[in-house]
Amino acid sequence: MTIARCADGGQRLVRPDLVLFNGGFFTPAVARERVAEALAHWCGAVPRLLIAGNLEAAVALGAAVYARLRAGIGSAGALVKAGSGRAYYVALRGAHEPDVITAVCVLARGTDEGTAQTFDHPFTIMTNRPVAFSVYSSTIRSDRGGDLVSLASADVQDHTPLVTVFRYGKKSRHVELPVQLSVRFTELGTLELSCISTSSEHRWRLQFQVRGVVDSVADTGAPEPDEQSADTVIIEDAAMAAGEMLVRSVFASAGAPAAHPVASGQPGAAATTPENLVAGLEQQFGYAKSAWPLGAIRRLADAVIDVAEGRRRSAAHEARWLNLFGFCVRPGFGAAKDTWRIGKGREIYSAGLIFEKSVQNRAEWLVLWQRVAGGLGAGQQRELAQNVMGELGVGSRKPPRVKPQIERESWRLLASLERLDAATRVKIGDEVLGRLTRDDDNASLLWSIGRLGARTPMYGPLTSVVSASDAARWLEQLIAVKRWTPELAAAIVQIGAVTADALRDVADEVLEAARERLRAAGIEADASRPLYEVVRPTLADTSRAFGEPLPNGLRLRDVHAAAERG
Repeated sequence: MTIARCADGGQRLVRPDLVLFNGGFFTPAVARERVAEALAHWCGAVPRLLIAGNLEAAVALGAAVYARLRAGIGSAGALVKAGSGRAYYVALRGAHEPDVITAVCVLARGTDEGTAQTFDHPFTIMTNRPVAFSVYSSTIRSDRGGDLVSLASADVQDHTPLVTVFRYGKKSRHVELPVQLSVRFTELGTLELSCISTSSEHRWRLQFQVRGVVDSVADTGAPEPDEQSADTVIIEDAAMAAGEMLVRSVFASAGAPAAHPVASGQPGAAATTPENLVAGLEQQFGYAKSAWPLGAIRRLADAVIDVAEGRRRSAAHEARWLNLFGFCVRPGFGAAKDTWRIGKGREIYSAGLIFEKSVQNRAEWLVLWQRVAGGLGAGQQRELAQNVMGELGVGSRKPPRVKPQIERESWRLLASLERLDAATRVKIGDEVLGRLTRDDDNASLLWSIGRLGARTPMYGPLTSVVSASDAARWLEQLIAVKRWTPELAAAIVQIGAVTADALRDVADEVLEAARERLRAAGIEADASRPLYEVVRPTLADTSRAFGEPLPNGLRLRDVHAAAERG
């Protein structure tokens, strides 16, 4: 790096001497040339440009070499370490002076990835009621891990607090429990903070996405308004292990020991079956399944994958396996190893349904792929769509008769495949609209056309968004529907939502007609706001688009970042 003066003014700038292009994005020469032009404009000269030998595989090769060196295989080459660019702190309870924060340093600046440390300080936590962990970071302080310090609020960055509940004993009792802090800085950029009880065998683990938090603060200067307090559930390791055992016992082979009793473990407890497995897991974890956090459901997914052969035991076993796997892996991305999990799911897809005559199992099959569609590649989505379109008779003059439950989930699945090319999505949408003319209050068809015509994808590339002209054509047909329903209003808003992108926004006259239709129906201004201005999707919007809430801990921001990456 060289300190230089910008060509257009007096401010100083750190000028790069070398630029390494890395990753498939830079394969086209025009992308590299554009970066070189920008650097020349800023710094007055083009730095020396370096190009990796295989741009598409450069990141993967780098990861493989890094893993090899971390494992100590071979002696050639040096391991490049970045370390943490910030020191991280967790605030302690107690009185604070104005603008001064009492905290413990849980990660020193420059700490290498993979480092673990346990602190001997006698901390306490309050159980069975919400507690907040206030997290701060500094790029200038040089405190050591475990140091108790006083921080000037002007010298540190305040991060989104983590709000959680430590379950212990009877839920009605609030017990102050002595704990030790254990910290691990992982290679994936997460700061794992464990609270280890010194008076029992309880252990609670929290995870802070260090890199993601830093990036979001750098981009916006502050947390997003609806993410000021991200509620997170903590499931004890012991409860998690018991839940995994419960799953394995239900799907054990026929010759294995009898099923494990439900959570209480008391004599006489009812045996766990596929039908009551989820209830047993909820009892073990102490939370309804809708509250299970991302880390817990992915760990549970791995246990479900291990017992995949157990789905062959009966139709009920297969239905429960499909349902639980889809629930635990949704939306198909967002956590480490999700690519591997989807790969295991593809093995199930290749094998096909075991009890294919069961309507329930066929429906669960469709729901599974709808839930994890975001993890499927474009080719995999195309193969899946062709099979489902064939079963529905898309394009046929006389479509085959299909069970209502199967038809409903089939359309929802097709609408969820955002990596299909725009032409295929238009073909599916035209078919949906044709069927809506005969069944104009069908909630599943309305949900599907809204997702197919949405101006902003949930995870897919912008190249798969249907054209503005096709969207306008669909919107005009929906506006003409006389029977008004909430699902119709939601579809109109999704298709007509403005994006400030002329290639995606529908024509002004069609958009105004949509606004008038919603006004005439008495729709509240807040619900129709996306037709007037660019609105950041809310948690409710995302849940409606995916058909169910996303896992607790998967941030809305991360979902839409995936869509921009395509």
